[in-house]
Amino acid sequence: MSVYMLYHKKNDALKTAEGITVSFDRVPFLSKKYNGLISNIYWNLISKKVYVCEVSKDGETVHYSYVMTKNYKFPFMDDNTFMVGPSYTPKDERGKGYLAAALDYLSSEVLSMDPKAELVALIREENVSSRKGFEKGGYEFSGEKYVKNRLKVYHRYD
Repeated sequence: MSVYMLYHKKNDALKTAEGITVSFDRVPFLSKKYNGLISNIYWNLISKKVYVCEVSKDGETVHYSYVMTKNYKFPFMDDNTFMVGPSYTPKDERGKGYLAAALDYLSSEVLSMDPKAELVALIREENVSSRKGFEKGGYEFSGEKYVKNRLKVYHRYD
């Protein structure tokens, strides 16, 4: 059983990497980009709004993070909470600050949409590299842990 640690945004420190562009937009329902068509349909069906923050370098995607509003999978979220993830950076592009740049950019975009917004992320306990990346992006562990039940709904793990 995987245990997921809840991280939340703690500050607004910017950590922008050099020579990249960052964008933030809704994920089109029938888009094949990012995790693929089936994944995009799934996230659009279960969440009211699904966004993606994409980091590009020389016209190529070097990182993307989904961002979504409250849905049945995350019953602990408030209406003004935004879940960051899943996120992906190709192996040869990791460690270059792209996740931190995406987190900084998307936090300003989300806060412009909802000034009361809170950003959170669930990260598998054993995924040390993602935890470090989110910490560099201004997130901290909240002290709360979650597990998924058979219906893939997250609930507190004590």
